[in-house]
Amino acid sequence: MSSNETGSPFAPHTDAETAAMLDAVGVAGEEELFDIPETVRFDDEFGIEARSERAVRAHLGSLLGRNDDLTEFLGRGHYDHYVPSVVDHLADRSEFLTSYTQYQPEVAQGFLQALFEYQSMLVELTGLDVANCSMYDAATALGEAATLAARVRAASGDVVLVPDLLHENRRSTLENYVAGADLTVESYPTDDANADVEAVADRMDDDAVMLYAESPTVRGTIEERLSALGDLAADHDDGRIQYDGHRTHVAAFLRQVPGRLVGAAEDGDGRRAYTLTLQTREQHIRKERATSNICTNQAWVALRTAMHVAQLGPDGLVDLAEECVVGARELATRVDDVTGIRAPVHDRHHFREFVARTDQPAPAVAADLEGEGFALHAIDDHLLQICTTEANAAHWDALVEALGVVA
Repeated sequence: MSSNETGSPFAPHTDAETAAMLDAVGVAGEEELFDIPETVRFDDEFGIEARSERAVRAHLGSLLGRNDDLTEFLGRGHYDHYVPSVVDHLADRSEFLTSYTQYQPEVAQGFLQALFEYQSMLVELTGLDVANCSMYDAATALGEAATLAARVRAASGDVVLVPDLLHENRRSTLENYVAGADLTVESYPTDDANADVEAVADRMDDDAVMLYAESPTVRGTIEERLSALGDLAADHDDGRIQYDGHRTHVAAFLRQVPGRLVGAAEDGDGRRAYTLTLQTREQHIRKERATSNICTNQAWVALRTAMHVAQLGPDGLVDLAEECVVGARELATRVDDVTGIRAPVHDRHHFREFVARTDQPAPAVAADLEGEGFALHAIDDHLLQICTTEANAAHWDALVEALGVVA
């Protein structure tokens, strides 16, 4: 039906057609299709006056102009890196922005190939047997891993073990995920911001369904005994789930992996083709068959990541990683020279960020630094966390000078 007949290109039904549909379901109007309790029904006005586009832009510019212009040395899960302009230029193409899940491979080969390349990059970088795509973020990926472990477990274990330093927001998300899976979350101790492997070994028993470790940790330390933790998980596995390179175990759980998996095949003419594999669409959209809470497609984020990694190349990735290690070490050395501050607190190798101990109360130091134009995390009464990347490296001198004034 044309827009001339309906008055709108987005509502393709005439008044007569709408009336016929309402009559068929036995209601007098569209509002009867919605059961909104009176206690939450909004029948007032929003109080937003109509403005022209120019007036709206001016108003928003005025509001945003009130934000503090701070140089950020924040981290703890969110990092400011330079993203090459090619990523924005390519990823902002309309066919990428408007793409939904690629259920129809015959019209989505380009995006499917991009996701296949993304998965291949992660497999090569991490050594994993398989990598999925379309997860939301690290916190929800952790939650999805826990519910996956619950689905494939062969024993009665119901405890997810996580480090005691796990970011509070990440733990909160995990607890939300496992609440409906009859799982509980418990902490294992850390030693100087790395896992206390001996304590973990003492805690690993039949009630543990998953062991989680991260590197770098939330405090920027590089976990030095990941292999030992992996061995502990493997030693206590009785067919439930392994992440230690056993292909037969991993393959058995592929159909339970959340998100999407893109596979390479051949079309009818023998040409290479890509398609979502090992999962049906119902596995994503039907509650009774769903393997996860992943629904809205996050492929665009994976696409941007693949573009960024491809632009950097193997040498560029290594160079960036080295900058993240060397930069944290060099800035920590300079901060340690400031009277009243010791850095780093943890005698470990660090990646991007580190913790510094202050003689003065850390929240007060952070507040004073904000007045000097810098944003840092105060994570305890006398602990500051400082994150550096290529995005703020030019401001080291000014930060160290400001620390000398406020500390």
